[in-house]
Amino acid sequence: MEEKKRKVYIEANPAGEVTRIFSDAFEQPGAGAVLIDEGNGDRYAHAQSHYLAKDIRDEYGRANYRWTGEALEEIPEAEKPAAPAPGRSELEILRETVDMLVISALGG
Repeated sequence: MEEKKRKVYIEANPAGEVTRIFSDAFEQPGAGAVLIDEGNGDRYAHAQSHYLAKDIRDEYGRANYRWTGEALEEIPEAEKPAAPAPGRSELEILRETVDMLVISALGG
């Protein structure tokens, strides 16, 4: 019995940033999905782990990949928007809270 060929699709936003990659083994493509490859085996059935070296988005929520209209390519760090400034750490928040509680307890 011949194994069914699996199709691999991506979806991208208007800027070309890849928002999803999937195969027809688990879901059917909707409007806007682009067929990028097809074949047999795990590579095609489990697309994200076989086509992308990184997650679709980085730790700041910025896209790691784009669709050029012909190929899937990684977005270089230099072309991504600036990473957001780090917020206060949990330790800093805890210290401020303890300071406020001590001041309140001392009647300050």
